[in-house]
Amino acid sequence: MRDKVHEVKGSEETGEFPFLPEDSEADLWRKVHEVAGRRYGITSCLYCFSHSRFSLTHLDVMRAAVLFHSHPDVYFSSFEPQSFFNNDITCSRLISGEDHCLWAEAAAWPHATPAQRRKEAFYRDIGMGVGVSLGFRFFNDTGIVGMGMAAANSTAEEFAAVWREHGAEIARMVRAFDAHMRPRVIANRFQLTPREREVLALFAGGLSAKEISHELRIKIKTVFNTMERARKAMKAANTMEAVAKAKAMAFGLL
Repeated sequence: MRDKVHEVKGSEETGEFPFLPEDSEADLWRKVHEVAGRRYGITSCLYCFSHSRFSLTHLDVMRAAVLFHSHPDVYFSSFEPQSFFNNDITCSRLISGEDHCLWAEAAAWPHATPAQRRKEAFYRDIGMGVGVSLGFRFFNDTGIVGMGMAAANSTAEEFAAVWREHGAEIARMVRAFDAHMRPRVIANRFQLTPREREVLALFAGGLSAKEISHELRIKIKTVFNTMERARKAMKAANTMEAVAKAKAMAFGLL
């Protein structure tokens, strides 16, 4: 998923990052790899966000989250999409409210289960034992953003030293990247017509299909058909999930 390498400018001294509002998804993805690689020795990344942090361990990850990754194929292909985040210590720690987790220290988590420790051992076996995962919430603490960054060419001790010196800056970089990437991805992937947005907003406000029909002066069948199109556009299994996604992923959807 890497693009052709181009020089990315940014202030090393001030911690500024070169992400621009006009950047495409590919531009942003390339830039975060270049900056993270050049400054912190990062070799690959996984970025995802979900309207509900609880959905990540209960639903197919491709439905529950928007996900990009440049990790080795074996890292992702070894698990079914619906169980990718299951028994993942770093995921559990981020969902529980921690803001970061160094991978080399993950197995020492006192709440880790035997299944979680086995999964961590697998990660180490495939060369994914050194790195860090960061997470933060949005939409009233319901949604979650996560970024996992591998440092495959560093030892655990070397990367721990990098984190001690640059951890705060790495966290700022992830937030700066997300501030540009998430709205761009939402605009590209979750497109609603004005009518779909209107019907979805009325459902979100608690109106029934009959009440929406009366409010908009359209047939009830048209309400249901419009909602079905909106549900598919939001990649949701039902109306409730479509409403939850649209509200959490704000950016003008509702």
